[in-house]
Amino acid sequence: MCRATIAERDARIAELKTDLAQAHERHAQKSAGGRLLGVLAAQTPPAGPASSSPAQPA
Repeated sequence: MCRATIAERDARIAELKTDLAQAHERHAQKSAGGRLLGVLAAQTPPAGPASSSPAQPA
């Protein structure tokens, strides 16, 4: 391999490492957001008939 080809290969490897790190960061952010939505959904009581109808006198 000539030196120019090696330098091009090394530059491409550096680009791919950067792309991979960015993809990992995006995935981590999406995963964290999904986990947060799951936690919020688990803590929110489901809307039932009592919460959707007007209050009735006792």
